[in-house]
Parts: sequence; C-alpha cells; structure tokens
Amino acid sequence: MFDANSLLSFSDLDAIARKSGLIIRLSHKFSALGFLLALLRSVTKGDCSLNHLAMQLGAFHPSAMSRQAMHKRFSPASSSFLLRVFGLLIRKKARTTFEGLEDAPFHRVLIEDSTIISMSKSNAVHFPNNGNGRVATAGCKCLLLTDLLSGDVLSSELHNARDSDQALAHEVLNFCRQGDLIVRDMGFFNLQVLEEIGARDAHWISRLPASVALTTRDGSELRDLLKRTRGNRIDTTVWLGRDQRRRIPCRLVATRLSKADANKHRRMRKRESRKRGATPSKEGLLRDGWRLLVTNMPAKAISAKKLNDIYALRWSIEIQFRALKQSCQIHRALTHKSDFFHLEALVLAAMIYQILTLKVHRDLCRKHGSGGWMSIEKISDFFSIYLLSLNRLEGSPAFEPDLRHLRYERRRRVNHWQAIIYSLG
Repeated sequence: MFDANSLLSFSDLDAIARKSGLIIRLSHKFSALGFLLALLRSVTKGDCSLNHLAMQLGAFHPSAMSRQAMHKRFSPASSSFLLRVFGLLIRKKARTTFEGLEDAPFHRVLIEDSTIISMSKSNAVHFPNNGNGRVATAGCKCLLLTDLLSGDVLSSELHNARDSDQALAHEVLNFCRQGDLIVRDMGFFNLQVLEEIGARDAHWISRLPASVALTTRDGSELRDLLKRTRGNRIDTTVWLGRDQRRRIPCRLVATRLSKADANKHRRMRKRESRKRGATPSKEGLLRDGWRLLVTNMPAKAISAKKLNDIYALRWSIEIQFRALKQSCQIHRALTHKSDFFHLEALVLAAMIYQILTLKVHRDLCRKHGSGGWMSIEKISDFFSIYLLSLNRLEGSPAFEPDLRHLRYERRRRVNHWQAIIYSLG
C-alpha cells in the first residue's frame, strides 16, 4: 500500500512533512509515515485521544512519545502536512477507465455530494453547526467529487457545516470540462452554475427543487402540466427561473412513480408537516407522485429511460459515504472536547482514509474486472482491519483481501457498478 509502486511512499511523505514543517530534524520517536498511520489507525478504531495516538505512534518506533509531545505535533504544520498528502492522493489518476466504458457518450461522469461529520457540542466554537436555536451543535462538512468512469476522486474538501450545498454549488466549475456529465442532487441546484456548465459544452442532470419556477411552452406551470397528464411519462422542453430575462431552457423528464412509492413520499411529507405544525401543500403532494428530472441533454442524444438510469448512479456516492461511516469510527473519536488542530487532523485523516479506500476499490476493479460484483463497503471494512494489523513501517504485507469476501450479497436490484455498465456501456 505504501511502497514506491503504490499510492504513498516513505520518501513522498517525508518530503511533504519537511515542506510543511511537521518534521525539522530526524527523531527516533516520530516519522511522517508513522504519524499518518497512527492517525488512520486511531480514526479506524475510534480511540483518538492524545494518549491513544501516542501509543499508536509508539507501535512503529523504538521509543514512544509522551502525551504532551504528541499535543505539540498538532499545529498548522500538521494540517498542512495532511492537506498536502490529500492533494498527492487526489493527483494520482487512474491509467485507464473501467472495462466496457471506453465508448461511453461522456468523457467523464462527475458525481457530487456532501456529508456532515458531527462532533461534540463542546467544539462548537471552532466547528459551528446548524443547531435548533436552543443548543449549540458542532460539525464540519465533507464535499466529495468523483468521476465514475475512471474511479478517480477529483476533489474532497472540508467546509464549514453551516455552508449549504447551494452555497458550494460553484465548486464544481473548477473541474468541469467539455464533454463532462455532472449529476447532482437538488441541494446543489443553482441556475447560474447550470448555465455556466452548459456554456462549457458540458451536460448536467438534476432533480427539480420545489422552489424553482418552471414554465412550459404554452406558459403553464408544473402543477397544471402534472394534473392534466394521464400517461406515465412527460418529456418536454421547459424554462427554469422566475425572471423571464434570465430563464434557461432545458428538458423536463417526469416519470410517474408507483402507487406504493407515491404514498410513501406523501406519508413522509405529512409526517414532516405535523412536526412543524403545518399543513402539506397540495402541489407538494402532487409532486410526490412523480420523479422530476431536468437536464440540458436533448431527447435525440439520450432517452428518458436512460436518463433515469444515469441519475440513479448518484447513489454510488451515498454508498461511499456510508462505507466511510461504517468502517471508520470517526464519530466515536469526535465525542470529546479538544483543540482545533487536533480535531482538524482527525477529520482530515478520515478523509484520507476514504480516498485510500476508493482508490483501493478502483485498483481492485481494474485488476479483477469491473463486473459490478465488488462491494465498496466490504473493501472499506477489510481495509480498516488491514490498517489495524500493521506492526512496522517498511516491509508491511500487501493489502490482498480474499475476493470471495468482497462480493455484494445476492439481490434482485443491480448495484451501482452494474448500473454504470447498463446505462453507459
């Protein structure tokens, strides 16, 4: 894993540590690789106190550091080191795309989403979160951008938990190129960003938020269109936005949901409305019976069915976040009060752990075929076990999990890698 032919080498980490100021002179108690492994093992196990970190580091060196000495290592230099390591991992791109996807109609399929990492409320001064107005809460937001065709992680950023997804919607423009397809949840919906994506000859797909005005060719609104439709699908050109001078044209693909799914969504809406002491709107209940997608791709370029299949791929990033939270016990590590740089190092280590897991999954898929049978969640679990089993810095055994234990459980619904092949192959 950490040899010269893999993701990170000892020399790479040592050079980064010296540039960032984490290491100034050699020590028999501390090294860049030992520090990184101690953090990764600690967030995996969930024991991230200074004492536990010193013990984890001491497992790789002849002498152990004291708790006080470990505390001094957490500073702007430690944050700089971890961020540089993070950047190095992201810059290591895949050599080839997944098998069977070389002829996909898009150069890249970018999936973007975010997740909140919660902390003890005692850390709200440094990491404020959105509370309920009565009790302070703490946390931070991780924003992840991946390319499904290559398996590359293009960006993983740490933001204030109070930053809304819509406020972060412009971040994708730093990576958007001609021929890309950007698949986003409606939390990132921003008309200006969508217009800019189209101006770069790229494509986008998004669900339609209730707050966005939609007008059809004949001037009617969405609720009128849904009410008068008797079929199971709508595929038409519409305009988004309230300001007629700044509206953008796009394609609406509305698919009627099954009765069971529609009733489930309506029950959820009514339950949320009761919590707020409000009455659910008729338009909201009407929309609950439909899956509403908007895109700038014309009907002649892609069918409505394939459009729905592609949007379903967005679930893959949810699986990646779920794998992180299941196998990495970061939530246990952040239940106590600590200083800013200690907490930041733990969160950055968890993000590095996720990037390593995604890249291991990518490499295993390339080596053994990308038939969609390999579970990212099981790989993440095996990787956490591998990290905890390491007992030396150099000459560690390679990460070679038993492939029989990485398979998805048998089920009728296809997993997200199979969906990629069916939709884009």
